[in-house]
This record gives sequence, structure tokens and C-alpha cells, in this order.
Amino acid sequence: MTYDEFDWMEEALAQIESIYPRCSTEVQRELADRFRHLQDVSDGWLDAWLLLQERFRDVIEKYPELAGQNDTSTAFFPPAVQPDNKEVGEAGPDLQSDESLKFWVDERAMQQFRIGQGYYNLWMFSDAMSQFLQVVDDEPDFVLARLYLALTYFQQEQWERAETEFQLVLETAPHPEFLRFCHHMLGCLFVRQKKDVKAVRHFSRALEMDVENSDTLFNLGACHYRLGSVQFAIPCFEQAIALNGDDWESMVYLAHCYTALGDHDQGTHWRKQAYEMSRKPWIISEIADSYERQQQLDEALKWNLYCVTNHPEWAEGYHGVAWNIWKKDRHPLAVVWLKKALTLKRDDANILFSYWWIIHHVGTPEEKARVNRHVSSVMHQSPLWSLAHGNVYRVSGDFEQARKTLTPLLTAEEVRVQGAAHYQLAHLCMAEQKWKEAVDHFHKARECDGLLHETLLFEGICHYLTGDREASKNCLRLYQQQQSNDGR
Repeated sequence: MTYDEFDWMEEALAQIESIYPRCSTEVQRELADRFRHLQDVSDGWLDAWLLLQERFRDVIEKYPELAGQNDTSTAFFPPAVQPDNKEVGEAGPDLQSDESLKFWVDERAMQQFRIGQGYYNLWMFSDAMSQFLQVVDDEPDFVLARLYLALTYFQQEQWERAETEFQLVLETAPHPEFLRFCHHMLGCLFVRQKKDVKAVRHFSRALEMDVENSDTLFNLGACHYRLGSVQFAIPCFEQAIALNGDDWESMVYLAHCYTALGDHDQGTHWRKQAYEMSRKPWIISEIADSYERQQQLDEALKWNLYCVTNHPEWAEGYHGVAWNIWKKDRHPLAVVWLKKALTLKRDDANILFSYWWIIHHVGTPEEKARVNRHVSSVMHQSPLWSLAHGNVYRVSGDFEQARKTLTPLLTAEEVRVQGAAHYQLAHLCMAEQKWKEAVDHFHKARECDGLLHETLLFEGICHYLTGDREASKNCLRLYQQQQSNDGR
């Protein structure tokens, strides 16, 4: 296996990666066959590498002096725990030259550790685990081996065992950098378990030991954001950007923070900065979506057109253009743009839903029936489809079926879907003259989606109809204030 072979493999994968999204189904099948062939070749190389590692071990067992000095724990520190996933990134230390970490380790244990390390680096975690378990059993004070064992448990999502091993390292580590790293990884572990409060504690402890670790700052900010503590999240992301001016992920989060606070100008500013750094088309879609939600449809349309011009492969850009055109003046040209989007993402639920919605308003009876059959077959389990049918049942007066359709969506995975379900149920309650129940749904809709400002207007009407004039005035005052802010 030579460097030329590696270069050939990388070039072939890069070619598949660039061509696959834009080619026909037939060509995609050919590329898939080629990809599987490359995988088979890679697996062959891997098998050969492992056999070679075994041969190295056999020879070293016979002639230990060939291996040089293998008596210390100064092996390479673990590579990134979650490549391409900054939120649970490693932020690992550099402990190569620290003399305080050196201690005598049985030669066989050290060799076994290095074999486990090799498996770990190849993401062969089951094989790595068996090696590390044996090492820590033979050498319980070998901190680096125990840390690798914790990381291996982490990779296999064995959370309790990973936490136990990280805690043992915290109790026995000889160096503060180990402590910082373990606190960081415990934070990552709790993030993966959706326990952000616990994660905040450990990321904060890690930052006490290194206030300029940008990965830990990012992770801490993300936890605060998910917990709704936007005011605590903003300084974390700002400091992460100050340390790394190319950190576009922190810029995106910062944009979301400012948007949550109602500062749309700052939100747009940071999204633009993030796009300049990353050239990710979905960030342009976020900018357009932000303008649309502020009812600035011309600006939204401008950004969606910019998106399709610069990223013609991005189906969501065409979808955005279509929806902006439709919302502006119900122009049938929206259908043309949607068809272009569907050529790129044929079974995308959001695009199909928009297509169904527009055809439902402007299509012929034959078109409506055809589109309804197709979309129903693709989207029958989609929450958007349930929302649409819940709305149809409500408008047609079938309140029982509407409630039956919408209620399961109150626990949907996407919070904005929950908000939309509460919003529709609130209007259903108004139609049934259940004013207090409607108020509760409007309030919860606004909690799920802070941009549903019109809920304040309807909530005020409900309060008025129940005789609570003071609450009604307060809702209408807040609604007028919000409308004034959005108009700036």
C-alpha cells in the first residue's frame, strides 16, 4: 500500500462526492457500485494493515530491543472524538513532552495499549475495548489507557461506563490537563444524553482550567442556547469567535441568539459573516427565512434568488423563491419554481407540502387528485401532512377529526411543529367558544415559536370575550409593540 494508492483512493472518492448530487438516477447507481468497490479495496488494505500489526507484535515479543523505549505512557493522545461534530468535539491536550506523566509500565501492557490505540484510530472500537480493558486490569494506574477506555465507551454510547471511567481519571490523573479534558468529555457525554444542565457544569469546570479553549466555549454556549439562557450563550460564542475568527458555527449560533432576542439586524449580520466563512447555502436560506418571517418578502425573494444563482444544486433555494412568489401575490409561476426544486429533491417533505398546498389552491380537479395521491403516498407519516389535514378538517367544521389529527403533534420532535399544532388547536377552541382553552393554546404556541406574534392579538380577543379587559389590553399592547419593532 503506497502513498500513490492513497492519492488514487482520495481522488476517486472526491470525484464521487462532487458528481453524485447532480447526476441522473442511472449514473448514481453506477457511482454507488464504484463506491462499494472502493470500500472493498479499503477493507482489504485494512485487513492487511492489521495482519502487519500482528507481525510487528510477534517480532517485538521475540526481540523487545527492536521497539526502542516503550516504557512510558507518553503515547499519542486520542484523536478527535467526533470528527466534523464540533458540538461534542474533543478539545484534546498535548501531553507528549510532560515528564511528570512518565512511569514504568509492563512492556506487554504497553504493546497491548498501542495495539488498542491502533484499533481506536481506525474506529474499530470493540477490538480496541478488549485491549484497553486488559491493559487497565494489568496496570490500573496507567491513566492514559483508562482515558482511552473511557473514550471507547463514549464512542459506543455506553454512557454509564464512560462516565465511570472519566470520573476515575479525574480522581487519579497526575496532570491538570487530564482533568480539563475529562471535564470537557463529561460535558460532551451529558450533551449526548440531552442533559444540558449537567453538561454546563462540566464545561464550566473545563474553562476554569483553560479560559481560551474555543471548542469548550462553543459547547458551553450551545448548552446555554438549548436551555433558553441566550444571555449566557452570547458571551461564549463571542469569545470563541475572538479566539478563532473563522468559527462560522459560532457565528450561526450567535445569529440564532440575537434572533431569539428580537434583534434581527444582528441575526442577519452574523449569518452573513458565517456564510462568507463557510459558503454553506443553507445559511442563505436562513437569511431569506428570517426576512420572510418579518414579512419582508422582497428581501426574502432577493436572497433566495441569490442562493439559486450561486448554488444551483440547492433545492431549498428554488423552494424559497416559489414560496416567496406565492405569498406575495399568489402567482402561478410559483409552481414552475417548485417543479425545479422537485427535480433536485423529489421526495422532500417540505417541498412536496408546498407543492400540494399551491396546487390545492390553483390546480384543476384532476391536478389536485393526482398531486394528492402522490403526496399522500410519500408524506403520510409527515407532521406537515398531519398539520395540513388538521387545518382542512378544522376549516370544514369537522372539529372532532381535527382535534384527533392535531393533538399527537403537540409532542412532535420539532418544536415549531408543536407551535403550529397549538396554534391550530387554539383557533379550533375559538370556533367552539372555549375561550380559556384557546388562550392556553395560543400561549403555548408562542412559547414554541417566538415569532408567532399574532397569537397575542387572538389571545387578547379571547380575554376580552371572557370579560378580562385588563389582560386583553395587555395582550393588544404587546402585539402593537411587537408590530412596531418588526416594522423597523
